[in-house]
Amino acid sequence: MGEVGLLKARRLFQDNEKAAPPPVEQYVGTLFTKAGDEVLHKYTTPTATPSTPKEDRFHIQGVRTPGGGYVKGLLWPLTASEKEEAVESRSPPPTKVKRHLSHPPTVRAAGQFQEDEVKSPEPLVHKLAAQVKKLRKENIELRDRNAELGVELAELRNNFATLNRGLCAKIKRAFIEMGKENKYYAN
Repeated sequence: MGEVGLLKARRLFQDNEKAAPPPVEQYVGTLFTKAGDEVLHKYTTPTATPSTPKEDRFHIQGVRTPGGGYVKGLLWPLTASEKEEAVESRSPPPTKVKRHLSHPPTVRAAGQFQEDEVKSPEPLVHKLAAQVKKLRKENIELRDRNAELGVELAELRNNFATLNRGLCAKIKRAFIEMGKENKYYAN
């Protein structure tokens, strides 16, 4: 069960005529039952008093460094006058932005091109499509070969483990027969 603080205890045992809130609390209202009996007086405690003013709240903003990068910066909040100055100093956004693209540089002198200068190679799309089909088939073959080699590797590992266990057992038996069991070590 919670403890009754000094302020709560003082409120419980005070006279109704003298129901003034302590100096730090502000009166909000009273709760009454349907019969009209007072049940509860509500008070609030302000978060900041003149003796303990609110702390300034900072905000985090991206700040550009001299090196050209960005870091997080902890900035003071703007005062009302600073906000007004910022709004006044902003110029309205342009209604339309026109972007002009420069023409590519001219490499040759102006004139007509002769047919022998312009070479029209066979369509590269067909060559590339044929090469893609060939590479897909090769990829499938390599995948199948890889799967076969994986199965073969698993069989070899199994055989090696079996031979290793058998050899270790024979060596251990030989050490026991020689009476040097304490010198046998296998990991």
